[in-house]
Amino acid sequence: MQLIRRLVHRTRGEDGFTMFAVMAARTVIITASAARVAATTGDLRAGGDDVQRKQAYAAAEAGAQAYAYELAIEPDFWQLCTNTTKLPLNQAVSAGGERTWATLPDSEAQYAIELLPANGAGSCNPASPDSTFIDQTTGTFRIRVTGRASANSRVKRSIIGTFRRPGFTNFVYFTDSEANGTIQFAPTDEINGPLHSNDTLLICGATKFGRSPADSIETAMPGEGNSGSGWTKPGGTSCGPDPRWTEPGATTIDPEVGTFRKNAETHQMPTSNTELFQQTLSNYRFKRKTQIVLNGSTMTVTGRRDDGTVLSGVTMALPSNGLIYVSNDTGCAAHTLSSSNVPANPYASARDYCGEAWVQGNYSANLTIAAASDVVVRENITRNGDSMLGLIANDWVRVYHPCGSGDLGDVTVEAAILALTDRFTVDRYDCGAKQGTLTVFGAIAQQVRGPVGTSGSGGTGYIKNYIYDDRMRFRSPPRFLAPENSSWRLSSQQEQVPAQ
Repeated sequence: MQLIRRLVHRTRGEDGFTMFAVMAARTVIITASAARVAATTGDLRAGGDDVQRKQAYAAAEAGAQAYAYELAIEPDFWQLCTNTTKLPLNQAVSAGGERTWATLPDSEAQYAIELLPANGAGSCNPASPDSTFIDQTTGTFRIRVTGRASANSRVKRSIIGTFRRPGFTNFVYFTDSEANGTIQFAPTDEINGPLHSNDTLLICGATKFGRSPADSIETAMPGEGNSGSGWTKPGGTSCGPDPRWTEPGATTIDPEVGTFRKNAETHQMPTSNTELFQQTLSNYRFKRKTQIVLNGSTMTVTGRRDDGTVLSGVTMALPSNGLIYVSNDTGCAAHTLSSSNVPANPYASARDYCGEAWVQGNYSANLTIAAASDVVVRENITRNGDSMLGLIANDWVRVYHPCGSGDLGDVTVEAAILALTDRFTVDRYDCGAKQGTLTVFGAIAQQVRGPVGTSGSGGTGYIKNYIYDDRMRFRSPPRFLAPENSSWRLSSQQEQVPAQ
């Protein structure tokens, strides 16, 4: 896969890439794959079947790379299903079924690619590829590639390749903007997972970034140090030591911190989550401020449905497609912002008409709650078992903090958080006494970095404890939105035994 990405990158310039360059890159990949197959024939000590098994597996890998390459060149290639002449693609077949094979150059080895349908569909349909090929729960699609040493070989090996778009859940912390350098990482902060920002990071002191060198700490900006880009310190060198991470190419690797990268790919935030409204089942479309208390596989709702039905403490099962949406109503008033650019009066009565999902409780099924305005963490939100939760707000994701009676103290949120046009923040974060620790186990993505507390004498709000949920490297909550410019990549590959 790294070879594919390097070659694709080389063929692209500011004015696009030429067909000659594309064909040349494809030839390099296929030739390299054929060379791997040919290399196995040199093992004269192995038996015939053993050599053919190696050749079959190498051919299957070549087919997976060939599909991944076409996808890298044309991100919507998957939507064609089998309607393309670039590769001999097959709909899924039963064991031993007929399929179209491709022969590697300068070799007798062959591979066949099958598209594995999803969501109960019988095949990948180019008229509706998103519902017949993309798994609506995981946001992935799969292909099966079977290799054989030659057309007459009885030895076959199959691999299942799973493709996933890099998304916001790849990072414990993601921002498009770092609030114009008004919010900084403090020496006591710890970022326990991979991080990405499209902006310059403002860091004061030896903030610990990452848990191991495998955690990428990346910024789309160039430069480093106090050059004004990549990352910088407020007040220059007077701010203390540098952040704790490992620079690329460092001779000494700290096993307890991540690896810093600059000039990373920019990930663009979607401008709205309204597409999720159309995908939500009618009984789970709500309007105005809606209180949702999660109770394992059920939830208790107080509010009203989109059709006007008033609900008061109604218990209902979690939606079968894992999606809830809360819309705005007539009379919804936008937040008035304070001098810190956060809601000055977050609980104003006019906000009752806004699409706000107030959420608390525990869940035992995969679920995404989306709101046309805000998502408010009313109390702890925790999971049971292997379930996942997504919280997606068009505007703010806020932690309830009235600053007085009703303050929560320590708060735990186990979810992937996405604030599309604003921030993840704590209401009235700069008011009252220190509240304790805000623990987020999952992922946080926000348009602009939001504050959760203040330091200094006594301080206010919360201390951050953000921990990455490593399951999110390969999975996402249902229908969780991805960056607008992300491309599909081969995220995992495993052998199917017996071969198809």
